[in-house]
Amino acid sequence: MLSCSPRYRAQGEPERFGQLEPKILIKADGYFYGREHVSLAKETEMERGLPCLEKILVVTYVVAQPDLRALHRVSLLADIMADFDATAIDFVQLPFSTLLFIVFSSGTGCFSGLQSPAQ
Repeated sequence: MLSCSPRYRAQGEPERFGQLEPKILIKADGYFYGREHVSLAKETEMERGLPCLEKILVVTYVVAQPDLRALHRVSLLADIMADFDATAIDFVQLPFSTLLFIVFSSGTGCFSGLQSPAQ
C-alpha cells in the first residue's frame, strides 16, 4: 500500500505513484483544504498521468453520489463492497522486514518515499 497527501494534487501523484506502477487507486471523492473544496473533477489529469491504473475506487466523503463521468475505469467502493460477504481471513506470517506501505511526504522529493517495514 502507498499513501500520499491529497495536497499533492494531480501533478504530484503521477510523479510519486508512477514509480511504483499501481494497478488500483483508492481515493476520496474530494476533500477540503482550508475553505477550498477540491473535487474529483480535477483528477482527470492524475488519471492520464498513471496509465498503469486498472481501476480507481472512490470512497464517498464530500457528497453521497459524486460525479464520476470525467474518469475512466472508476467505481464507487461502496458499490464494489455491496455484494461482498465477509469470510474468515487467512493470515500469513511474514518476515519482520516485509514492506507494508510507502508514505510519500512533502519532504521526500519526487523520487523517494519513506518505506515502513512491518513492526
